[in-house]
Amino acid sequence: MEKPKILIVDDEVEILKVLFKTLEDDFEVVTSSRAKEALQMIDDSVQIILSDQRMPEMTGSEFFKAVRDKHPQIVRIIMSGYSDMNALISSVNDGEIFRYINKPWELQDLLDTLQLAAVKYKENISHAKLVDENKHLIERNREVATRLTQTMEELKRVQSELEKLNKKS
Repeated sequence: MEKPKILIVDDEVEILKVLFKTLEDDFEVVTSSRAKEALQMIDDSVQIILSDQRMPEMTGSEFFKAVRDKHPQIVRIIMSGYSDMNALISSVNDGEIFRYINKPWELQDLLDTLQLAAVKYKENISHAKLVDENKHLIERNREVATRLTQTMEELKRVQSELEKLNKKS
């Protein structure tokens, strides 16, 4: 079974090391100590991003807003050792985070949250596929409706001509 890929972003390198060692058995883990660098690392294989809120280049909220705009299917989890209500509100509203994790974290809570995030990612992908299929079906229905309208108009024209011929005979 393929491991879910998680990108961890935190300016504290020691936290990245601890999380890497903690999660490497269950996840394909990639890390970055810089949010701007992390934005460049995101590709279609990343399923979950776990990011610190307070970082020097940009906040976790700003980072997640940029992620959401380009990769809405990725599940975003923010963590912080500070209880900044405005930052939390911004994360929820702008970055549409999945969960908020306090530092220091409880290991089982972190693992449970990441497993739920992996399930949520699969749901996001399924939903995106259904939306695409629905758009395709709507377009296909429009095409069929257009052809049906054209066929009905042609039938009315033929019927009118037949009625004219019947009157003459």
